[in-house]
Amino acid sequence: MSLNIGGSADDEYFRYTMPPIDVKIEGSGNGIKSVITNMSEIATALRRDPGYPTKYFAIELGALSKWDDARAVGILNGEHRKETLQKLLGEFISRYVLCAACKNPETELKVKKDGTIRAKCLACGHSFDSDNRHKLAVYIRNHPPANSAKPTASATKAGKKDKAEKEKKDKEKDKDKKEKNGKKSSSKEKGSTDKNSDASDDAPQKVEDDGEIEFEVTDEMKNMKVNENAHIDDPIQEMIDALAGAQADSRLQAVQDLQAKKGFSDLDRLQYFFKAIVQDRMAKQVEENISLLAKVVPAGREGQWKLLALIEERCENQPAGSHASESVLNFFFPFLTSGFVRFCCRLEGCRKDLADFV
Repeated sequence: MSLNIGGSADDEYFRYTMPPIDVKIEGSGNGIKSVITNMSEIATALRRDPGYPTKYFAIELGALSKWDDARAVGILNGEHRKETLQKLLGEFISRYVLCAACKNPETELKVKKDGTIRAKCLACGHSFDSDNRHKLAVYIRNHPPANSAKPTASATKAGKKDKAEKEKKDKEKDKDKKEKNGKKSSSKEKGSTDKNSDASDDAPQKVEDDGEIEFEVTDEMKNMKVNENAHIDDPIQEMIDALAGAQADSRLQAVQDLQAKKGFSDLDRLQYFFKAIVQDRMAKQVEENISLLAKVVPAGREGQWKLLALIEERCENQPAGSHASESVLNFFFPFLTSGFVRFCCRLEGCRKDLADFV
Protein backbone atom coordinates (compact mmCIF):
# COMPACT_ATOMS: atom_id res chain seq x y z
CA MET A 1 0.00 0.00 0.00
CA SER A 2 1.27 3.47 -0.93
CA LEU A 3 0.10 6.97 -0.02
CA ASN A 4 -0.01 9.91 -2.41
CA ILE A 5 2.34 12.82 -1.71
CA GLY A 6 0.01 15.75 -2.28
CA GLY A 7 -2.77 15.55 -4.85
CA SER A 8 -5.92 13.53 -4.27
CA ALA A 9 -5.71 10.66 -1.81
CA ASP A 10 -8.12 8.66 -4.01
CA ASP A 11 -6.07 9.01 -7.22
CA GLU A 12 -4.61 5.52 -7.66
CA TYR A 13 -2.62 6.64 -10.72
CA PHE A 14 -0.92 9.56 -8.96
CA ARG A 15 2.75 9.75 -9.88
CA TYR A 16 4.24 10.65 -6.49
CA THR A 17 3.77 8.11 -3.70
CA MET A 18 5.42 7.08 -0.45
CA PRO A 19 5.02 4.18 1.97
CA PRO A 20 2.89 4.74 5.10
CA ILE A 21 4.75 5.17 8.37
CA ASP A 22 5.71 1.93 10.08
CA VAL A 23 6.17 2.29 13.87
CA LYS A 24 7.68 -0.27 16.19
CA ILE A 25 7.56 0.16 19.98
CA GLU A 26 10.73 -0.75 21.85
CA GLY A 27 11.48 -0.81 25.58
CA SER A 28 9.09 -0.20 28.47
CA GLY A 29 8.41 2.23 31.31
CA ASN A 30 10.51 5.40 31.18
CA GLY A 31 12.69 3.83 28.48
CA ILE A 32 9.89 3.19 25.98
CA LYS A 33 10.62 4.43 22.44
CA SER A 34 8.83 4.67 19.11
CA VAL A 35 11.03 3.50 16.23
CA ILE A 36 10.08 4.58 12.70
CA THR A 37 11.54 1.65 10.78
CA ASN A 38 10.95 2.94 7.23
CA MET A 39 11.89 6.60 7.66
CA SER A 40 14.72 6.19 5.14
CA GLU A 41 12.30 5.06 2.41
CA ILE A 42 9.88 7.88 3.22
CA ALA A 43 12.67 10.48 3.14
CA THR A 44 13.84 9.17 -0.24
CA ALA A 45 10.33 9.54 -1.66
CA LEU A 46 10.14 13.09 -0.27
CA ARG A 47 13.67 14.01 -1.47
CA ARG A 48 14.51 15.17 2.06
CA ASP A 49 17.09 14.34 4.70
CA PRO A 50 15.51 11.71 7.03
CA GLY A 51 16.61 13.77 10.01
CA TYR A 52 14.22 16.58 9.03
CA PRO A 53 10.86 14.75 9.51
CA THR A 54 12.29 12.94 12.56
CA LYS A 55 13.17 16.26 14.19
CA TYR A 56 9.80 17.73 13.13
CA PHE A 57 8.00 14.94 15.01
CA ALA A 58 10.12 15.61 18.11
CA ILE A 59 9.37 19.34 18.07
CA GLU A 60 5.63 18.90 17.61
CA LEU A 61 5.33 16.12 20.22
CA GLY A 62 7.71 17.67 22.75
CA ALA A 63 9.83 14.52 22.78
CA LEU A 64 13.50 13.70 22.38
CA SER A 65 14.51 12.29 19.01
CA LYS A 66 17.42 10.66 17.26
CA TRP A 67 18.20 9.66 13.71
CA ASP A 68 20.11 6.38 13.91
CA ASP A 69 22.22 6.31 10.77
CA ALA A 70 23.53 2.80 11.47
CA ARG A 71 20.04 1.29 11.64
CA ALA A 72 18.51 3.84 9.21
CA VAL A 73 15.60 4.48 11.58
CA GLY A 74 14.11 7.49 13.34
CA ILE A 75 13.68 7.17 17.12
CA LEU A 76 11.29 9.14 19.37
CA ASN A 77 11.18 8.87 23.14
CA GLY A 78 7.76 7.76 24.40
CA GLU A 79 4.96 5.74 22.84
CA HIS A 80 3.37 7.47 19.84
CA ARG A 81 0.54 6.29 17.63
CA LYS A 82 1.08 5.63 13.96
CA GLU A 83 -1.94 7.81 13.11
CA THR A 84 -0.47 10.76 15.02
CA LEU A 85 2.88 10.51 13.26
CA GLN A 86 1.22 10.12 9.85
CA LYS A 87 -0.76 13.31 10.47
CA LEU A 88 2.39 15.19 11.50
CA LEU A 89 4.18 13.89 8.40
CA GLY A 90 1.41 15.43 6.29
CA GLU A 91 2.05 18.78 8.01
CA PHE A 92 5.78 18.46 7.35
CA ILE A 93 5.10 17.77 3.67
CA SER A 94 2.88 20.87 3.41
CA ARG A 95 5.53 23.06 5.05
CA TYR A 96 8.75 21.74 3.52
CA VAL A 97 7.99 19.56 0.48
CA LEU A 98 5.05 20.69 -1.66
CA CYS A 99 5.48 23.50 -4.18
CA ALA A 100 3.63 26.67 -3.16
CA ALA A 101 2.40 27.17 -6.74
CA CYS A 102 1.57 23.77 -8.27
CA LYS A 103 1.53 21.61 -5.09
CA ASN A 104 3.98 19.21 -6.72
CA PRO A 105 6.33 17.40 -4.29
CA GLU A 106 9.28 17.42 -6.70
CA THR A 107 11.13 20.26 -4.94
CA GLU A 108 14.62 20.89 -3.60
CA LEU A 109 15.58 22.80 -0.45
CA LYS A 110 18.49 25.20 -0.24
CA VAL A 111 19.81 27.36 2.58
CA LYS A 112 20.93 30.77 1.32
CA LYS A 113 23.94 32.64 2.65
CA ASP A 114 21.68 34.82 4.83
CA GLY A 115 20.11 31.71 6.44
CA THR A 116 16.83 31.83 4.50
CA ILE A 117 15.46 28.41 3.57
CA ARG A 118 14.35 28.45 -0.06
CA ALA A 119 12.72 25.78 -2.20
CA LYS A 120 12.60 25.37 -5.97
CA CYS A 121 10.07 23.26 -7.83
CA LEU A 122 11.68 21.08 -10.49
CA ALA A 123 8.31 20.69 -12.23
CA CYS A 124 7.12 24.30 -12.71
CA GLY A 125 10.32 26.18 -11.83
CA HIS A 126 8.71 28.24 -9.07
CA SER A 127 11.06 29.40 -6.26
CA PHE A 128 9.67 30.28 -2.85
CA ASP A 129 10.50 30.58 0.84
CA SER A 130 9.81 27.54 3.02
CA ASP A 131 8.54 27.97 6.58
CA ASN A 132 11.43 29.89 8.18
CA ARG A 133 9.54 30.57 11.44
CA HIS A 134 9.08 26.97 12.59
CA LYS A 135 11.65 25.60 15.05
CA LEU A 136 12.66 23.01 12.47
CA ALA A 137 14.12 25.86 10.40
CA VAL A 138 16.89 26.23 13.03
CA TYR A 139 17.76 22.55 12.66
CA ILE A 140 17.78 22.79 8.84
CA ARG A 141 20.10 25.82 8.94
CA ASN A 142 22.51 23.90 11.16
CA HIS A 143 22.18 20.77 9.01
CA PRO A 144 21.71 22.22 5.49
CA PRO A 145 20.97 20.05 2.44
CA ALA A 146 23.98 18.95 0.43
CA ASN A 147 22.93 21.12 -2.50
CA SER A 148 22.91 24.38 -0.50
CA ALA A 149 24.76 27.30 -2.07
CA LYS A 150 28.52 27.47 -1.52
CA PRO A 151 30.77 30.48 -2.17
CA THR A 152 32.13 30.50 -5.70
CA ALA A 153 35.83 30.92 -6.49
CA SER A 154 35.25 34.46 -7.78
CA ALA A 155 33.27 35.40 -4.69
CA THR A 156 36.02 34.03 -2.43
CA LYS A 157 38.69 35.92 -4.36
CA ALA A 158 36.70 39.13 -4.24
CA GLY A 159 36.18 38.64 -0.51
CA LYS A 160 39.93 38.30 0.08
CA LYS A 161 40.64 41.41 -1.93
CA ASP A 162 38.01 43.46 -0.12
CA LYS A 163 39.30 42.25 3.23
CA ALA A 164 42.91 43.26 2.41
CA GLU A 165 41.83 46.71 1.22
CA LYS A 166 39.69 47.34 4.30
CA GLU A 167 42.45 46.22 6.67
CA LYS A 168 44.87 48.59 4.92
CA LYS A 169 42.45 51.52 5.21
CA ASP A 170 41.76 50.73 8.89
CA LYS A 171 45.46 50.67 9.70
CA GLU A 172 46.03 54.03 7.96
CA LYS A 173 43.04 55.52 9.78
CA ASP A 174 44.33 54.29 13.15
CA LYS A 175 47.80 55.64 12.42
CA ASP A 176 46.47 59.10 11.55
CA LYS A 177 44.34 59.08 14.69
CA LYS A 178 47.31 58.23 16.90
CA GLU A 179 49.45 60.96 15.36
CA LYS A 180 46.68 63.52 15.81
CA ASN A 181 46.07 62.55 19.43
CA GLY A 182 49.83 62.57 20.12
CA LYS A 183 50.17 66.17 18.95
CA LYS A 184 47.24 67.46 21.02
CA SER A 185 47.96 65.51 24.22
CA SER A 186 50.47 66.56 26.90
CA SER A 187 53.26 64.27 27.99
CA LYS A 188 51.21 63.28 31.04
CA GLU A 189 48.22 62.29 28.94
CA LYS A 190 50.30 60.49 26.36
CA GLY A 191 50.41 57.22 28.32
CA SER A 192 46.64 57.18 28.57
CA THR A 193 46.30 57.92 24.86
CA ASP A 194 48.64 55.10 23.89
CA LYS A 195 46.69 52.72 26.11
CA ASN A 196 43.39 53.66 24.50
CA SER A 197 44.92 53.37 21.03
CA ASP A 198 46.19 49.87 21.80
CA ALA A 199 42.73 48.89 23.01
CA SER A 200 41.29 50.28 19.77
CA ASP A 201 43.68 48.04 17.81
CA ASP A 202 42.35 44.96 19.62
CA ALA A 203 38.67 45.94 19.20
CA PRO A 204 36.79 44.38 16.27
CA GLN A 205 36.42 46.69 13.31
CA LYS A 206 33.09 47.22 11.56
CA VAL A 207 33.40 45.76 8.08
CA GLU A 208 30.73 45.88 5.38
CA ASP A 209 29.75 42.45 4.13
CA ASP A 210 30.32 42.87 0.37
CA GLY A 211 31.14 39.23 -0.26
CA GLU A 212 32.22 35.90 1.14
CA ILE A 213 35.30 36.09 3.38
CA GLU A 214 37.35 32.94 3.70
CA PHE A 215 38.69 32.07 7.15
CA GLU A 216 41.20 29.53 8.35
CA VAL A 217 39.84 26.34 9.90
CA THR A 218 42.01 25.37 12.87
CA ASP A 219 42.71 21.82 14.07
CA GLU A 220 40.61 22.54 17.16
CA MET A 221 37.63 23.46 15.00
CA LYS A 222 38.07 20.29 12.92
CA ASN A 223 37.98 18.14 16.04
CA MET A 224 34.84 19.75 17.43
CA LYS A 225 31.90 17.35 17.77
CA VAL A 226 28.36 18.50 17.07
CA ASN A 227 25.43 16.97 18.89
CA GLU A 228 22.94 16.54 16.05
CA ASN A 229 20.21 15.60 18.51
CA ALA A 230 20.54 18.78 20.58
CA HIS A 231 17.34 20.80 20.92
CA ILE A 232 17.96 24.37 19.88
CA ASP A 233 15.70 26.95 21.46
CA ASP A 234 13.34 24.22 22.69
CA PRO A 235 11.50 25.40 25.85
CA ILE A 236 10.23 21.89 26.66
CA GLN A 237 13.73 20.43 26.59
CA GLU A 238 15.01 23.41 28.60
CA MET A 239 12.29 22.74 31.17
CA ILE A 240 13.33 19.06 31.34
CA ASP A 241 16.95 20.09 31.88
CA ALA A 242 15.99 22.67 34.54
CA LEU A 243 13.95 20.11 36.51
CA ALA A 244 16.64 17.44 36.19
CA GLY A 245 19.33 19.77 37.47
CA ALA A 246 17.38 21.06 40.50
CA GLN A 247 17.08 19.62 43.99
CA ALA A 248 13.66 18.34 45.12
CA ASP A 249 12.98 21.43 47.24
CA SER A 250 14.12 23.91 44.58
CA ARG A 251 12.30 22.62 41.48
CA LEU A 252 9.64 25.35 41.65
CA GLN A 253 12.36 27.98 41.80
CA ALA A 254 14.03 26.36 38.77
CA VAL A 255 10.76 26.62 36.83
CA GLN A 256 10.31 30.26 37.83
CA ASP A 257 13.91 31.12 36.95
CA LEU A 258 13.50 29.59 33.48
CA GLN A 259 10.26 31.54 32.97
CA ALA A 260 11.96 34.80 33.96
CA LYS A 261 14.93 34.05 31.71
CA LYS A 262 12.85 33.20 28.63
CA GLY A 263 10.01 35.65 29.32
CA PHE A 264 7.11 33.32 28.55
CA SER A 265 3.65 33.70 30.12
CA ASP A 266 2.15 31.72 33.02
CA LEU A 267 0.05 29.69 30.57
CA ASP A 268 3.13 28.86 28.49
CA ARG A 269 4.92 27.92 31.70
CA LEU A 270 2.16 25.41 32.47
CA GLN A 271 2.29 23.98 28.94
CA TYR A 272 6.07 23.47 28.94
CA PHE A 273 6.05 22.05 32.49
CA PHE A 274 3.20 19.62 31.73
CA LYS A 275 4.86 18.30 28.56
CA ALA A 276 8.18 18.03 30.39
CA ILE A 277 6.84 15.80 33.17
CA VAL A 278 4.38 13.74 31.07
CA GLN A 279 6.29 11.43 28.74
CA ASP A 280 4.30 8.17 28.62
CA ARG A 281 2.18 7.31 31.70
CA MET A 282 0.24 10.49 32.40
CA ALA A 283 -1.50 9.54 35.65
CA LYS A 284 1.61 8.07 37.23
CA GLN A 285 3.87 10.95 36.27
CA VAL A 286 1.35 13.59 37.29
CA GLU A 287 0.88 11.86 40.65
CA GLU A 288 4.64 12.01 41.22
CA ASN A 289 4.65 15.77 40.51
CA ILE A 290 1.20 16.66 41.87
CA SER A 291 2.31 19.19 44.50
CA LEU A 292 4.53 21.06 42.06
CA LEU A 293 1.84 21.02 39.36
CA ALA A 294 -0.57 22.65 41.82
CA LYS A 295 1.83 25.60 42.12
CA VAL A 296 2.54 25.83 38.40
CA VAL A 297 -1.12 25.95 37.28
CA PRO A 298 -2.10 29.66 36.99
CA ALA A 299 -4.99 30.78 39.19
CA GLY A 300 -8.38 31.38 37.59
CA ARG A 301 -10.42 29.99 34.75
CA GLU A 302 -7.76 30.34 32.06
CA GLY A 303 -5.32 28.17 33.99
CA GLN A 304 -7.91 25.43 34.46
CA TRP A 305 -8.93 25.39 30.82
CA LYS A 306 -5.31 25.33 29.72
CA LEU A 307 -4.75 22.24 31.88
CA LEU A 308 -7.90 20.65 30.43
CA ALA A 309 -6.63 21.25 26.90
CA LEU A 310 -3.25 19.69 27.72
CA ILE A 311 -4.90 16.62 29.27
CA GLU A 312 -7.23 16.17 26.30
CA GLU A 313 -4.38 16.60 23.81
CA ARG A 314 -2.39 13.94 25.64
CA CYS A 315 -5.38 11.58 25.67
CA GLU A 316 -5.90 11.92 21.93
CA ASN A 317 -2.27 11.02 21.25
CA GLN A 318 -2.44 7.74 23.19
CA PRO A 319 -3.38 4.29 21.80
CA ALA A 320 -6.77 2.90 22.70
CA GLY A 321 -6.99 0.25 25.44
CA SER A 322 -9.89 -1.62 26.97
CA HIS A 323 -11.99 0.37 29.49
CA ALA A 324 -11.95 3.94 30.79
CA SER A 325 -11.09 4.58 34.43
CA GLU A 326 -12.33 7.49 36.56
CA SER A 327 -9.28 7.13 38.81
CA VAL A 328 -7.16 8.78 36.15
CA LEU A 329 -9.28 11.92 36.11
CA ASN A 330 -9.27 12.05 39.92
CA PHE A 331 -5.61 13.03 39.84
CA PHE A 332 -6.63 16.34 38.26
CA PHE A 333 -9.70 17.01 40.41
CA PRO A 334 -7.94 19.49 42.78
CA PHE A 335 -7.28 21.80 39.82
CA LEU A 336 -10.68 21.64 38.11
CA THR A 337 -14.05 23.14 39.01
CA SER A 338 -16.80 24.12 36.57
CA GLY A 339 -15.00 22.75 33.53
CA PHE A 340 -14.48 19.29 35.00
CA VAL A 341 -17.86 17.82 34.06
CA ARG A 342 -17.72 19.22 30.54
CA PHE A 343 -14.25 17.79 30.13
CA CYS A 344 -15.47 14.32 31.11
CA CYS A 345 -18.33 14.61 28.62
CA ARG A 346 -15.94 15.55 25.84
CA LEU A 347 -13.79 12.52 26.60
CA GLU A 348 -16.86 10.26 26.61
CA GLY A 349 -17.96 11.72 23.28
CA CYS A 350 -14.54 11.05 21.77
CA ARG A 351 -14.60 7.50 23.26
CA LYS A 352 -11.00 7.84 24.39
CA ASP A 353 -9.62 5.25 26.77
CA LEU A 354 -7.74 6.52 29.82
CA ALA A 355 -7.09 3.21 31.55
CA ASP A 356 -3.86 2.81 29.61
CA PHE A 357 -2.37 5.74 31.55
CA VAL A 358 -2.63 4.04 34.96
